[in-house]
Amino acid sequence: MSLNPEVPYVYNPAYHIKRGWRLQVIDTSLVTDFAAFRPGLVTIEQPSSLHQGTREFIYVQADALVHANAVVQRVDLSTTYNVEELKVASSVAQVVGVAQVEIAAGSFGWVLRKGNCTVVEGAGWGPNLPLIPDAGGTIGSAAVGTVSESGFGVVLTNTAGGAGTDQTVYIDCKG
Repeated sequence: MSLNPEVPYVYNPAYHIKRGWRLQVIDTSLVTDFAAFRPGLVTIEQPSSLHQGTREFIYVQADALVHANAVVQRVDLSTTYNVEELKVASSVAQVVGVAQVEIAAGSFGWVLRKGNCTVVEGAGWGPNLPLIPDAGGTIGSAAVGTVSESGFGVVLTNTAGGAGTDQTVYIDCKG
């Protein structure tokens, strides 16, 4: 696999084949202690099954250890893609995505920015409710119609187990 940061982030077959470019497949589970790509680079992963849909990943650097399935945000309102796990009083606009694999402190890796994924449930979840950062630094869900309804995703399944269990969600992060 080539680690060329100059490869366009969106694969358009008509554009790329006409120019003789080869499709570069990016391993979104890759974690390195050096910048293999430019932080902030976005890549789109095509669906692996009929009903999954495309998933969008963004390349980041972890400020501290980031666990798999953890929601990450920008570090202290920074304008770079240096991220940390969600903490108290975060804005929806600061949420960058969900880590699909563990990323060590200071290392670089890909986090899911848009698409279906699994996250660890916060408090008070229900199906079809928007995801928001709650006061405890975890993910909560807002009741439909409330002021905080504008979240960074939506709960797709809510299996029994409550806070701390893995749940399937759809996210669309802008951070």
